[in-house]
Amino acid sequence: EGLAEVLGVPQEYIDSIIFKMPLKVGKYNKKVLCINSMAAGLRYSDRALTVSPTYARECAVDPEKGVELQELFAKGRSTGILNGVKEGVSPSNKTFVEKTKMVCGTYTPETASAAKAELKAA
Repeated sequence: EGLAEVLGVPQEYIDSIIFKMPLKVGKYNKKVLCINSMAAGLRYSDRALTVSPTYARECAVDPEKGVELQELFAKGRSTGILNGVKEGVSPSNKTFVEKTKMVCGTYTPETASAAKAELKAA
């Protein structure tokens, strides 16, 4: 029984997150095929957040910062939030929603179900 059957997902999903990477940090270490959970997150999430806009751009071009996933970062679905997460990071905060490009606009716990449906449809 393969991993796709164990997880109950199509084999194409597993194939899309397998990369030839070293198990230890360093460019001289032997590379082996392994599942990369960060690659899965970047490939299948709507948006990935980094610690700053500059770091988001660096991850898209620098193999060391993008941990060899710069092509996935470069697809434009990563956003940097300057100075990390602050108290203003909330789906009810208009500035946060605009910066993360959430298509549903702001929402609250009362309107979360409608927002979730809108996000899934986008």
